Amino acid sequence: MKQSKTLSTTLSSKSQVTLPASVCRSLGLQPGDKLAVTLEEEHITLTPKPRNYTKAYGGKLKGLYGSAEEIEAYLKDVRSSWEKTR
Repeated sequence: MKQSKTLSTTLSSKSQVTLPASVCRSLGLQPGDKLAVTLEEEHITLTPKPRNYTKAYGGKLKGLYGSAEEIEAYLKDVRSSWEKTR
């Protein structure tokens, strides 16, 4: 488990925040990267948004609809019902 480290930064007159370089290095952040801002009560959380959603979320739902065999059996049943209704 990574250790938590509290660093400080200052809000500019344009409501901008500069992230410490060590944070950017640790997370691999680069200029232009997008961050999601979450406000919960009086806490702000910044979370890097994926540069490529396909790579970030690809495979995350594997097995959600069953195994490949179960899905094929389901599709076979559904497709066979189409032939019966014609």
